[in-house]
This record gives sequence, structure tokens and C-alpha cells, in this order.
Amino acid sequence: MMKYPKANTLVVRNTYNTHKNSTWALLKWATKNLGVSDDWNFTVSPLEGVYKPTGQKILFRGFDDPESLGSITVSEGCLCWLWMEECFEIENFIGYDLLDKSIRGDFASFGVWKRMMLTFNPWKYQHWIKEKYFDVEREDTFTLTTDHRCNEFLSEADHKMYEDALLEDPERGAVIARGEWGIPGGAFFSEFRRDIHVCEPFILPESWRRYTSTDYGLDMLATLWYAVSPQNDVYVYKELHESNLIISDAAKKCLIVNDKDRPFMKYGPPDLWNRRQETGQSAAELFQLNGWTMAKSNNSREIGWLAVKELLKPFKSKDVFAKDDASAEITTSKLHIFPNCKKLIEYLPQAQRDDHKPNDVSNEPHYLSHVLDSLRYFCVERFYPSKALQPQNDSYIDRFEGKLQKQSETVYIDW
Repeated sequence: MMKYPKANTLVVRNTYNTHKNSTWALLKWATKNLGVSDDWNFTVSPLEGVYKPTGQKILFRGFDDPESLGSITVSEGCLCWLWMEECFEIENFIGYDLLDKSIRGDFASFGVWKRMMLTFNPWKYQHWIKEKYFDVEREDTFTLTTDHRCNEFLSEADHKMYEDALLEDPERGAVIARGEWGIPGGAFFSEFRRDIHVCEPFILPESWRRYTSTDYGLDMLATLWYAVSPQNDVYVYKELHESNLIISDAAKKCLIVNDKDRPFMKYGPPDLWNRRQETGQSAAELFQLNGWTMAKSNNSREIGWLAVKELLKPFKSKDVFAKDDASAEITTSKLHIFPNCKKLIEYLPQAQRDDHKPNDVSNEPHYLSHVLDSLRYFCVERFYPSKALQPQNDSYIDRFEGKLQKQSETVYIDW
């Protein structure tokens, strides 16, 4: 503002009375830190900052007083710059949009331009800020994520506090210590950590048994591919996540992504076996007729989510690569995800707990559900298989009822 004498700034928070001990105090401190405090006058009533040589103003407003936001005028220059602090608190996008339109830059007349700066801790995945400015690339927007390691004013004790928070409460620590997007009310899969569960891809041995799981609806087809090591480590190494596919096209997509893999078993939810009145055929039969044969998975939601959490659970293990230190340990888990499985990696930490069923995942937002359900169909079969399985072939497969019986010389049980 001191460089551009026609620029005025509006500072907004969700609640007006939070300015005095945050933005107002911080900007007042900034003038002292820059050695120009004698040129500025910060008043409490009204709450504002005035640059004495030109009369330019820093105005403070809150969304709790909509009328004050709709009637802002300045006597000198134009109101061209906006700073919104802790803007994750501002849920009303319509109000923000109106405010956006009230900020004006006039380079021809005043030599200033429109600029809006939003600062916040990213507590909420499902927020208009993320959708508007982070989920899409915009030519007119610059985004920057910082954390305590960028702050030159913090002491070593401060830095340690943030790092301790990351260890003690990974979910909250990921937000305050790493600047990651968080979950209101807590993530269901609090065990998930990118540094633990996302692994570098490698060539999977041919001897490792392969599986797939599929969740299908016209709104989304979600199929995951798994490889299981001799130590029962599970590697999710491919995913298919595509919408608006009829069953024949969905089956063809699965075959294309599957390529030359030979899954031991392909899982699907029991509702795919419900016969349709108009055709008398089930979705599973239509998939099978188009070359993608599945077996029924256990569809218990609560048991299934517990199985997912068991595979995600971090634990300490000997670091076999630390040759010089036989006691060295690493934190790992039984479930590992290749980085090309982007939707699974993105959606796992977003899953929220159902408000009415604490052991169940919320169905909202719905776009998360398909790939997570697909993962559940596989994981539940690792821990709670309801029936014995035989190796899958190209014929129609259904799960048989009753006790385990010897089907041939070799009986395969998928534990």
C-alpha cells in the first residue's frame, strides 16, 4: 500500500470481533517490524489502519455483519485488495462470491489491480476453497502450502511441538504440521498415512497371487487390482475409476486394464446377483457374458471396514535394509498402495464416520464411496471369508453354502 498510493485493503474474518487480537494486531506489529509505525495510525473504534501520508485505509469487517460488507466505500483511490484470514470458517460461498465482485482494481486510473489473498488452515476436505482454487488449475490463481518449517520466527521448542503433534495425533498433526487437508469430526481411517501406505512401484513377482474387486453403478465403476506376497502383504497396484458405463462397456474396461493379469479371484458385492425384472438377468451375469466373471464377497459394512482398518494399521518392523544396525525399525503396514491408484489414495483419508453408526463409514460425500466399497469387498475376504473358494476360471461362479467340502485334490481357502 505504501508503494501504491491509491490502493486500499479490506481484511475479512468470519466474525468481526476476532480481528483485534489477530489480523489488526498482526498488521500493527508489521509496521513496527518494518520500521514505519510512525507513518501509520491503528485505531480500535473504528477498527482500522490509516497510512498518514495519503489517507489510505486498511478496513476490518466480518461476515457476521453482512450490511457492513455491502456498503464499503473509500475516499481515496479504490478498494482493490482483500485479505480473508481463517477463511475455512466462511461456509457461505454466496457471500464470498458477492464480496469477490465488490473488490475492484483500476490499473488505468489508479495504477492498482484487484488482488484477493486467502489464508487458512486446511481443516476441511469438503470446502468450497478446495473445490474452487485447489482441485482445478486456474491461470489467475497462485496457491502455496506452508508449514511450521517455513516459519523463521519459531523457536526449536515450537518446531518440536508441531512434530510431536504429528506423532501423537497424525490426523490433526497432518493439518497443523504439514498443511494437509483435514476431516471435520475425524477421519474414519485415522491409520492412513501417505508416508506409510503409499509405496514406490516395483515389478510384482509372477508367483504372487492376484485379486480384483469391483463396485459397479452407472454413476461409477471402481475396480482395484491386488497382489499378495508370501508374507501376506497386500499391494494395490492398479485402479479403474470411471463413470457412465453400461455393464458391457464396464466389463470391457476391466478387461483392458486387467491386460494379461490372471486374477485368482475377482470379487463383487452380492447385489450384483439380484435379477432384473426387465431382463431376468443379474448384473453379475451380464458382466460374465462380457468376459468379467466375479464371485460374491461378504457385504457386511461394519465387519468390512474393520478389515480395512486391520490392513491399514501401522506397526513397527525390523528394517531389513539397515545392514549396519540390526535393531533398526521402520513403521509399516500390511496394506501398500502404488501411487498410480490416485483415487484410492485421495479418498481414503477423506472418509468420515457415520454420525449414527460409529463403526460405519458415512455415505456422504457419495463420490468417495465406490472405490472405498471396492476395497472393502477385498479386505473383508482376507479376514472374514464366509465360504471356501476355488481358483476362478471363465465359467459362471457362485459361492456355495454349507461347510467346507473337498472339491478336488487341492482346496483353496482365501484367508
